[in-house]
Formats: sequence, C-alpha cells, structure tokens
Amino acid sequence: EEEKALKKRLEMEEEQRQLEQDIQEVGGRDTEVATRKKNFALNPLLIVKPTVHPVQLQIVSLIHVLRFVKNVILWEETYYSFLFTLACFSLALAFLILPWVFLLRWTIRLIVWGLLGPWMKLLDPKIKLENEGDKSTVSRLRQSLIPVKSEVEREERKKTRDLLLDGVRVKNENVVKYRDFKMYMFGKFLTKVPIIRVD
Repeated sequence: EEEKALKKRLEMEEEQRQLEQDIQEVGGRDTEVATRKKNFALNPLLIVKPTVHPVQLQIVSLIHVLRFVKNVILWEETYYSFLFTLACFSLALAFLILPWVFLLRWTIRLIVWGLLGPWMKLLDPKIKLENEGDKSTVSRLRQSLIPVKSEVEREERKKTRDLLLDGVRVKNENVVKYRDFKMYMFGKFLTKVPIIRVD
C-alpha cells in the first residue's frame, strides 16, 4: 500500500516537473509588459542569486505593504484613510448597539444543535453497514478498479496539462502582442507606474 502511494507521488512529481519544463519552453508565466534592462556583464553575485533573490522579492512585497500602511496611517492616502476611519466608526457603533453576548450564545447553540442533534442517529445505520460489510469483497473490488481508475486519471491529467499549456501559450502570445503594440504606440521604453504610493 505504501509502495503504491510512493510510486504515485513520484509519478505526480515527475509530471509536475515535466509540466513546468513545458511551460518554460512555451515562454514561461511572465506577463510583465514593462521594459527590463538586461545586463550581460559577469556578476559575482550570480552565485548567491538563486538563494537570495526569492527572499529579496518577499522583502520587497513586505516593504510595499508597510509603506502603504504608513501612508494610510499618516493620511497621505486620503481615500483609504477615510474608508478605514469610517469602517472603524461603523464597527464601534455596531459593537455599542448590538447585544453581542446574546447573539454569540444563540449562534453557538444553533450550530451545536444543528450539527449534533438527534437526527445524527439516522447516519448510524449507514456507518455500521459500511463497517460490517464484507471487507474482502470490497478490497477485491477496489483492486480490480485501481488500474482502470489510474488510466482514467492519467488521461484526465494529460488533458488538463494540454489545456494549461495552451492557455499559457495563448497568454504569452497576447502579452507579446500587447507589449509590441505599446512599443509601437508609445516608444521604446515602457515603465510600470504604481497606482498606490510606495515611496
């Protein structure tokens, strides 16, 4: 049983590696339109880039979030600050007016009664029948269905993989068309302009 699970897991990992390789061959998942500066000089930091770069990207996104929060708190993003203040006042009014202890008590009671009520006795015969059934017959039936099921699953995964590759290919083609059209309309360089202040 464990060998089958291990074999299936290894097979799925191999399919995932193959899918990622096919996506990279198609053109990757990069949909960025902005112009990137390519530097072909030999850089000694390229050795540590595979380990440091993902951490740097996470730090950049964290810094953007922290800067946005700072701008909201300091009212430099006035619309977001107003909406946050309005939400706080609305919650304060709701906590002031509504009887929260009563609502919480009855909500919990209804959930417990709904999930653990006397009608749960109706499920007992079904569970007992499954447990008392002929386990050897069930196991033989399952063993006979495993090869057919695995072939069907493999075909479905192949169809899903092909659809995913086609989608990635079309998306990349559209990005290239969009980038070329923008370069035709607006010139050689494209710059991503942030919508929210991050300085």
